[in-house]
Amino acid sequence: MLEVANSFHRRLRMRMYEICETVLGRRPGYSKGLGWGPKPKSCKSCASRLQFCNLGRSKKAKVLIEQHRLELEEAKRMIEEQRMTSELHTQLTEEMKKSRRNESYIFFNF
Repeated sequence: MLEVANSFHRRLRMRMYEICETVLGRRPGYSKGLGWGPKPKSCKSCASRLQFCNLGRSKKAKVLIEQHRLELEEAKRMIEEQRMTSELHTQLTEEMKKSRRNESYIFFNF
């Protein structure tokens, strides 16, 4: 019973398609399933365009990677400078503390 109903619906759909095709005909600029607008290009031209687009993206990615690498190197250099400056300040602070201790020791021992 189910098979009979399915085959009936398939035939009905085919008839509706045939009726629409006959009555409406085909219109230029319309691709069934794609709608109005330009038709897709052949596979060969699509593939070459895709390859061209990927090449452009690849070049942009390489440029961005290089920029980020340079920024990273600059950031590392700045961090190293700040670390050295911090160490220098720490050493100077320790020396000043020692100097004050020595001065106070000398001052109180007189």
